[in-house]
Amino acid sequence: MKKRNILLIDDSVLMRRLISDIIESDDRFQVIGTAINGIEGLNILKENSNVDAVLLDINMPRMN
Repeated sequence: MKKRNILLIDDSVLMRRLISDIIESDDRFQVIGTAINGIEGLNILKENSNVDAVLLDINMPRMN
């Protein structure tokens, strides 16, 4: 079974770690990248076309 690739965007280090651990505990998903704000997240998306889903915080610095 092919794993689904998740990009995680959150300004909190604790939340990125916690959510990453939850996602990685399911064999169907893998976190292929994390970003601290929307700008960094968009840059990752531009460089990586293998992202199946993006999970992000609503309020973040620089770009929501």
